[in-house]
Amino acid sequence: MIEAPGYRRLFSGAFTALLPSKEKPVMKLKISLVSLLLLVFPAYWVNGEGSLGGLQWDTTLPSLPDKHGFAGAFSGVSNGRLLVAGGANFPDAPPWEDGNKVWHDRIFSLDLSGGEGREKSWVVAGKLPAPLAYGGSVSFANRVIFIGGDDGAKASNRVFSYAWDEKLSELEEYPALPSACTNLCAAVVKKGEGAVLYVASGLSQLESQSGQALKTFWSLELGPEGRPDPKSGWKVLEPWPGPERFQAASGVIDDEFYLFGGLRLQEGKLGSRVFPPLKDAYVYSASEGKWKQIKDMPGGRAAAPSPALRIGEAHLLLVGGGDSEALEWLKNNPGKTNEHHPGWTLECISYNKVVDRWAPFGTFPTFPGDKVGTSRVTVNTVEYGGRWFIPTGEARPGVRSPRVLSVKAVHSGDFTRLDFGVLAIYLLLLVGIGWHLSRRGKTTGDYFLAGGRIPWWAAGLSVFATGLSSLTFTGIPALAFKTDFAYYVGVLTIPLVAPLIVFFFMPAFRRAKITTVYEYLEKRFNLAVRLFASVSFILFQLGRMTIVLYLPALALKAVTGVDIYTCVVLMVILATAYTYLGGIEAVIWTDVLQAVVLVGGAIIAIFVIAGSVEGGFGGIYSEALSAGKLATANFDWGQESFTREVFWVILLGGIFQQIATYGSDQAVVQRYLTTSDEKSAAKGIWANAFLAIPIPALLFFVGAGLFVYYQQHPADLSPELKNDQVFPLFIVQALPPGITGLLIAGVLAASMSTLDSSMNSVSAVFVTDFYRRFRPNLPEERYLRAARLATLVLGMLALCAGLVLAAFHDSGNSMIRSMFDEYLKFLGLILGPLGGIVCLAIFTRRSNSTGVLTGAIVAVVTLLLVKYLTDVSHLLYSVLGVVTCFCVGYLASVATGGSDSGGTERTEVV
Repeated sequence: MIEAPGYRRLFSGAFTALLPSKEKPVMKLKISLVSLLLLVFPAYWVNGEGSLGGLQWDTTLPSLPDKHGFAGAFSGVSNGRLLVAGGANFPDAPPWEDGNKVWHDRIFSLDLSGGEGREKSWVVAGKLPAPLAYGGSVSFANRVIFIGGDDGAKASNRVFSYAWDEKLSELEEYPALPSACTNLCAAVVKKGEGAVLYVASGLSQLESQSGQALKTFWSLELGPEGRPDPKSGWKVLEPWPGPERFQAASGVIDDEFYLFGGLRLQEGKLGSRVFPPLKDAYVYSASEGKWKQIKDMPGGRAAAPSPALRIGEAHLLLVGGGDSEALEWLKNNPGKTNEHHPGWTLECISYNKVVDRWAPFGTFPTFPGDKVGTSRVTVNTVEYGGRWFIPTGEARPGVRSPRVLSVKAVHSGDFTRLDFGVLAIYLLLLVGIGWHLSRRGKTTGDYFLAGGRIPWWAAGLSVFATGLSSLTFTGIPALAFKTDFAYYVGVLTIPLVAPLIVFFFMPAFRRAKITTVYEYLEKRFNLAVRLFASVSFILFQLGRMTIVLYLPALALKAVTGVDIYTCVVLMVILATAYTYLGGIEAVIWTDVLQAVVLVGGAIIAIFVIAGSVEGGFGGIYSEALSAGKLATANFDWGQESFTREVFWVILLGGIFQQIATYGSDQAVVQRYLTTSDEKSAAKGIWANAFLAIPIPALLFFVGAGLFVYYQQHPADLSPELKNDQVFPLFIVQALPPGITGLLIAGVLAASMSTLDSSMNSVSAVFVTDFYRRFRPNLPEERYLRAARLATLVLGMLALCAGLVLAAFHDSGNSMIRSMFDEYLKFLGLILGPLGGIVCLAIFTRRSNSTGVLTGAIVAVVTLLLVKYLTDVSHLLYSVLGVVTCFCVGYLASVATGGSDSGGTERTEVV
């Protein structure tokens, strides 16, 4: 899994250093961690500054077994086989020597799977039913679908498919197009387990016979196996709002179909093209059934390889194509023939759907001395294994190429030596804090509650910092960049819920003199409720650690160049180290440090953004306002509103999420148990509530600023990166060296802050709710040793989980799309029922253990059914969890005889 030499010995040694030892364990740990940083960083230090990457071309693939190659060939992938079929060329002589154009029917196959025994070159797999070219082809469910085209005499309306299963399957007919069509574009948009095949534009006859292009848009429903839905044929849809065209390019992002450029014909003049080529572009939303015009391309293009290459989450890449200069070359060079044509444009351009802007992004590769050229037109592209294939195609007018190219976008970090140095110093400082505070930890009271020594402002900052994880710090700007300020309403529920916590939850917990929330539940109910809640919390934190570890590591890897395994290992080992040494006190003070760094970094970032865009802060505000980025509420009360992030869903979901988090999450409750008294704890909670208003607003505004910045600097928006990585990308691109390193270190530390909170709180739950509960009279040293050992084990589990997810990422199997949304889903599924249990304990007198457990189980089952069987917004999971547990638990308690004390002391409830 990890390829770098020495990693296994290093990690083993680092964790060994954490084990209890009588021979100066702290010094042993310190030396091991220094060794870790010295081993990890030199490779990146030597590399120095990186680059933002570009296109990585593979020109070593075997050429088609036809020396001329083909224009207008069909292509697709089935079960790891690249299929290329049909097409047209000039086999005897080029057109300027009066050569005849010939249409072909052969089907070629190349094994891309990489398995042993595979063919190393192309093989002839079969023949089409007739010669055919210039149609569309798409791949779905291991089937290659052929659409329309022509045979040199007339256009076709035929649609059929092939599949590969050890050999080429028999042809399978599909419903014919509504009318004959050639020079079209097509693409597949996934829909549930099936898909929808879209076909747009084209010609109803050969170009030489046509006086006008088509303005047609058709769709065909496909089932999960790639076959058409027998209940429906082709649908004729409303076309785009622009002019008719042919030789346009298509593209797909999620449920959106894109249409780019193309050519028109002079009406009434057969085969007479209108120049320059079209540069307009449109997007069709399959979910809304509507077209929208988007930003025009920088210049017109026609016959570009299609579909456009989807790169990352929000980019489409047009590679090559015929621009005005190439298409009008003969007209502008009288007396010359296409024998001297320089070829199609080598420039590739990318479109980003979030900022609605185009930017140049790389070029086709060149081969010195090659007269054919490498750019392509009239070719169907194919995606497989994270790469896009461009098989054969027309290299210049009348000239084809048998070459097969593949390409993918790559991104490398832009971290300087100074940044790596700052990062290393910052991480060592965190460990130093844990080492300094380790001398105070003599009991579990010190290790879990800091002996009540934490000042209120530090406790408040720590609670805030725990919420300000790297998911929030990078996720909120990414959310605002992609959408708007709607989620800010959810953040404002923190101060709304603060009075409940201050006046009801916190006093009940502190007066019960507990270490964990779930200890209180045994006092109120019985041991079974305590253990149920404790186990639920541990499972929640284990999953949470994985999410907050893997996703930020992915973002940091993308923008710094440090590989994902190194990021995961650094975070786990360092967080485990200072948590192991200093307990909750080290956790809180490192939280304070990272909160200051991250907030300071966000302030620096917004000033840098304002200085880099037209109009400064006013420009950000006006541009973001006109683009709808500052919208904070969608007052949709329709029947389907519960499935979307509308105002009432965000508000209601936020209120119950905060109740569950601040009332039942040990990682948060533990913070306000570390102060000296209730008054100080209340001040800390109010401090967190106050910070939750301006700082998230700052992060949302940073996201709006990033939107404006990348609208004005679209070439800086790397196509390979995901939306979640946009803020770290800007940090690396735009902030001064040193500041960049400090802020990226802060992002790393933010993940470690959530990780350390999880480790210490789970350790507290394990020792208090299990080990001490069932072995109550052991020496205090045994409990402290168990707490540290539990921290170590949790660190090892987090490391394993993070590396497994990293391996899934490398293999292309990762399904996680949005950090922030995934985190909120996970939060609601687990904390909802826990919040309901604690609310029953605090706000009711008649609830009993039987009723509470019944309510919790019903709530868990309800949430699972809602998640997998409905489209209810994940923001309502906390609402459903708390309300279902509370209502069912109370009714079940009344039905089973009312309150019981579980044989333990009964605390006062409201």
